[in-house]
Amino acid sequence: MNEPIDQSRCPFCQNKNACMAESTEVCWCVNAVIPSELIALVPEELINKSCICNNCVALFLQDPEKFNLQ
Repeated sequence: MNEPIDQSRCPFCQNKNACMAESTEVCWCVNAVIPSELIALVPEELINKSCICNNCVALFLQDPEKFNLQ
């Protein structure tokens, strides 16, 4: 049986992603640069369902190769 997807959790670290998509406020990601290489790493079942958190974006930008090993 499939577990429900918690859209408030990052698909990588499972911490809160601070997504504001369901809010009237502007989300932090509107002004963020999220590399397509990072987006490509999101598990297929979470694509367009769970947002990457700011911390994982920053970690990927620091060292993409190390991030791949996590």
